[in-house]
Amino acid sequence: MTASIPAQINKPAVVSVMFKRCCGWALLMFFTGLATAWLRGLIDPLIPAGDWHAMLSGLFVVMAWPTLTWSLRALASPHLIELFQLPWWL
Repeated sequence: MTASIPAQINKPAVVSVMFKRCCGWALLMFFTGLATAWLRGLIDPLIPAGDWHAMLSGLFVVMAWPTLTWSLRALASPHLIELFQLPWWL
C-alpha cells in the first residue's frame, strides 16, 4: 500500500504557517517569561533572606517558566500572531 503524495505543495502557504507558528512560539515564551518575572516579584519578599535566597528564587523561575509554557502551549499556534493584526481601534 502506497501513501498518496500531493502532486503540488503550496510553498508560500507552508512558509506563512511556519512563520506564524514560530512567531506564536516566540510570543508565548515572551509572555510566559513576563508572567514568571511578575510572579517572582510577588514571592521574592516571602523567601527568607540569607544564603538560600538566590537559589530558591532561581529554583522558582526554573519551575514556574516551563510550567506556564507547558500549560499555555495551546496558544503557540498560527492564530496567536493574528491577535496583533486585529483592528483594536474599533
